[in-house]
Amino acid sequence: MKTYTGAYGIVALPGETVDRWVRGLGKLPLGTGPDARPAQFSTKIAHITLYHGKLANVPQEVVAMLLRSLEPLKHHNSYGFTKIEEFGKRFLFLDVEATPLLQAAHLIALHLSNYLDRSSPPKAKEEGLELNAKEARQLERYGHPLTFDRFRPHFTLAYDEGGFAQYSKLGPTPATLGNIRNFAFAKIGEYGAVEELVEI
Repeated sequence: MKTYTGAYGIVALPGETVDRWVRGLGKLPLGTGPDARPAQFSTKIAHITLYHGKLANVPQEVVAMLLRSLEPLKHHNSYGFTKIEEFGKRFLFLDVEATPLLQAAHLIALHLSNYLDRSSPPKAKEEGLELNAKEARQLERYGHPLTFDRFRPHFTLAYDEGGFAQYSKLGPTPATLGNIRNFAFAKIGEYGAVEELVEI
């Protein structure tokens, strides 16, 4: 029986228009004028993380079951965008409306936390994020700070150790709706990026 060990999760992939827009926002420069520079990392595969963590021995059949459970949610999947905001003084997020559908999808994906590898430090600790007390507790329990009532659906735009103070609370985003093209099981790389979409 095939199993998965390492940093994995379930993500929601947007339609093509939102994908291009999100990847473009990730290229916002840091600084101004001749001092402007790109962030250390900008997203290459736009996605909403439903849950990811450092996992051990996840059976392929469990992943397949979770993806099948998510499949019906694709049919009622529009969401709005709320704000662009710094998170943990390292990330730049495009926050998404926390619709009942996304909340339900998160709870399905969270079943992966039953396979959390507690012998390995969570990614958020390695990244040196500044978390509040509740986020720190969620990180210890589930391997990710944004779970359950702290679930914060978003697109990660970029990561930089110097932070994104100039873009914090950038303001309202365009009055457009996003949609979910697909749900996928993904191998997660540095900065929560999707390194590979895994065929199940």
